[in-house]
Amino acid sequence: MKDVENKNNILNSEMSQLLNNINLVQYNKVLESGSSFFTEFEEYLKKQTHTWLSKADKEDILNSIENIFDFSITYVSMLNSVSKNLKTEFTLPNNFLATSQSVYKKHRKYEKFEALFNENGIPISGFKQKKAISLQTEKHDFISIIIGFILVATSIILSYVIVESTGTQYFINRALLSVGLALILSGIGKGYINVKWKGKRAIITAVGSFGVFVLLYLINPPSPPEYKTKSELEQIKNELNK
Repeated sequence: MKDVENKNNILNSEMSQLLNNINLVQYNKVLESGSSFFTEFEEYLKKQTHTWLSKADKEDILNSIENIFDFSITYVSMLNSVSKNLKTEFTLPNNFLATSQSVYKKHRKYEKFEALFNENGIPISGFKQKKAISLQTEKHDFISIIIGFILVATSIILSYVIVESTGTQYFINRALLSVGLALILSGIGKGYINVKWKGKRAIITAVGSFGVFVLLYLINPPSPPEYKTKSELEQIKNELNK
């Protein structure tokens, strides 16, 4: 967002200079700065649509879009006026603020801005999209959390009630604990967990509950018990009885 703010400051400065001294060189600088600023905001917004947001973050983004809409109307109005004085043509690309329009349409009443954009000759392709783009807010998955607690409790009980005597039992209990903790953590922070693990032969990338499972399972717990064959146990027993 800092890049967006920096580009906005540059654009405001260029616009002020243009108003103080209307000339083609400064006009082109404003066009360049404006294109850079609005493109930067659209790129920022696209990234946010692939991120799980808190409700407060979501509202902040929607308020920012409103501010961008208001500013864009001022920007276009000024450039339309200046372009007439310079006897040059000013146009906007058809996809101007299309992502912003689509996201805003999904979450708030957009008709006011659609009308204002029409009045000022600003493209409204984003408002016209049938499938609007959504901002995703984080939600706790209580079913996953409950199941996770049950699995963790089961693993703890098995660890203290049933003594692990085989590699299979150890593997099952370790997997059970990892799955349980994975469900709990992913249920609380759904969408935030991304794991990338580089092994000797492969790179594992995982997201969400599976990501947590991979992380927990690959982190070595206390060393596994040393398993004895029946013949080894019999030999140890005989030595103790001597």
